[in-house]
Amino acid sequence: MVVEVDVASVDTDNKDRDDHLHTADFFEVERWPLAKVRVHSAERIEGVRYRAKFDVSIRDAQKTIDGEFEIVSEDPLSVKGSLVIDRMDFGIGTPKTRSPMSITNEVPVTFEASLAPSVNLRAEPAFHHRPSGWPRREWVEARVHKRL
Repeated sequence: MVVEVDVASVDTDNKDRDDHLHTADFFEVERWPLAKVRVHSAERIEGVRYRAKFDVSIRDAQKTIDGEFEIVSEDPLSVKGSLVIDRMDFGIGTPKTRSPMSITNEVPVTFEASLAPSVNLRAEPAFHHRPSGWPRREWVEARVHKRL
């Protein structure tokens, strides 16, 4: 599955901070308005919990990150999960300093996605194999709720 995230929609519950995140100091949304995430290599941990690889592209950098998700519902197919991104891998901001105002390099990211059939034939299958219990859907689109 490939998800595109409108970086300008990042919400930290602080408008001034969110506005600053749009600048060249961080995401530079004028130049790179989308972050992309490709989810693959999912493996069941137990029950409805899965471990997966997330190919994350932010700005002009890409990195594969391990993360987890769980199935919340099957109709519509919905998942929620988390992963940790090292923002320095993507050239976002300056390195953490001793200053209490400095943000950490590791940023926890949580997500929720509802998957629905799509006519976008260029979308990729959600997984190399369909986890047991998942409905057969070859193409999906996702609505992602972002919160840093």
